[in-house]
Amino acid sequence: MKRDITFIMILFLGFCNLSKAQDFSGFKDSITINILQKHVETLCDKQKGGRKFATEGEKNAANYIRDQFIKFGLSSSTTGNDKFFQNYTLSFDTLISFSIENQKKTLSYLSDFFTWEFCFLKDTSRADIVYGGFGLDGEKYTDYKNIDVKNKWVVVEINSPFDSSGNLMDQFDFDNPIDYSQINLKKEIAQENGAIGVIFRINSERYPDFLASVTKNWYHYRSKDKAAINRLIGIYPGIFASQNALDSLMGVNTEDFNERINSQLKDGFSLAGEIRNSVSFNINKQQRHFNSQNVVGIIKGKEETVGTIVTAHYDAVKYNDTLFYPGANDNASGTAAVIQLADIFSKIVRSGYIPEKSIAFVAFSGEEEDLIGSTYFIDHKPLLLDNNTININIDGIGLLDPTQQNKGSFTYILASDTEIARVKPGLLKLASHKEQPVSTIFLEDPNSSDHASFYYGGIHAICLMTGGALNHTPQDSQESINYQNFESVTRFIFDIILSYNQFSTVIK
Repeated sequence: MKRDITFIMILFLGFCNLSKAQDFSGFKDSITINILQKHVETLCDKQKGGRKFATEGEKNAANYIRDQFIKFGLSSSTTGNDKFFQNYTLSFDTLISFSIENQKKTLSYLSDFFTWEFCFLKDTSRADIVYGGFGLDGEKYTDYKNIDVKNKWVVVEINSPFDSSGNLMDQFDFDNPIDYSQINLKKEIAQENGAIGVIFRINSERYPDFLASVTKNWYHYRSKDKAAINRLIGIYPGIFASQNALDSLMGVNTEDFNERINSQLKDGFSLAGEIRNSVSFNINKQQRHFNSQNVVGIIKGKEETVGTIVTAHYDAVKYNDTLFYPGANDNASGTAAVIQLADIFSKIVRSGYIPEKSIAFVAFSGEEEDLIGSTYFIDHKPLLLDNNTININIDGIGLLDPTQQNKGSFTYILASDTEIARVKPGLLKLASHKEQPVSTIFLEDPNSSDHASFYYGGIHAICLMTGGALNHTPQDSQESINYQNFESVTRFIFDIILSYNQFSTVIK
């Protein structure tokens, strides 16, 4: 009987520990500007080298993050010399040169055309090209009625001949800004009709603007390995060419050709199929291999399953070898927040509490090179996850968007539309904390940072960022950081993590 009473008492005490209201405000208050600033300054230290993907500077940053995780007493999912590291090797195709030519004209890469898909093209090949009008195939209007594009490249106008009301234009304006909305649709239509790929015809004065909108890392590097860009834009080839250069290749005068297009369009007809030619693709590319690592630390819960994964990428860009790119906001700020939060939650555990599920803190490499580290993490999960696991990604919380200066503390919260609907009520309640309220704007954006890898991997994911006006410039330095907002948003993230995790006291 005594044994039974003892057992009941243990159960009762355990229930009391679980149900007792927990006040972790003291831990939250220990998230301070001084500590965040120290981590940012260390990560941005010029003497340690920039944090460009697969460089010594990036490895120095990884070592620093790992050393912090070890100091905090976090657990590792790996053993041996590479403890806390998830190492990976990525193969890239590096573009050395690329030209498209025939007897009439030679088109040079970047100055005349650009493509994301060069790694999926044969090094040297001959191909037929055919003009395909606006590249549309619908009930109201079709460019594919009388042309055969099978095993050919089809040249199409990048913009649509329909106005905002859905009516076919009488006069198409070739000077209009580039409309990116139908690119994937036109590629799908071309692929369905058997074309090898699509060449988009872009107004020559607009082409430099298009090229400037492309992340420079993608000019000469692309991986065939599964990555975010492969998911977003696919692997079906699309080439974007300056109108004047492309027309010379096709053997037509641009002004005359545009007039002919409009003369047919006002009668509802297409010039598709009228221009045909043959070209040679001359591609010189070389495969390179890059070694890098994610840094993974775990606070073990009662269950091995990880309920929350707090992430940030620690790599930075480097566009010019003569300039230093500190990457303070993008993303030493997010990395510093992850380090600080890992420290605080490890202190909660050391003070006698344990989470129901494990909590992971992960610093990704390769975000700037197309979410490489997070993609590898999802494809080779080192942790046990379930359907309720959520990723809280932090990418750029050091700068405050100038348009939000009058709101006090502020952050954007990015996620898919369905995820926003699921989490918004709870996050708004947390953000309205009377002691330190945070203004929020929710954006339907599941793609722009490492949370995309989780989203496409079927895992709940949100991303917090506060602004990025100086991102990818040498001016993104620690001196530009708004540390007051940085501290407030990091404390808000603490509340978010806490809201997704049930803690109980450890019975000794």
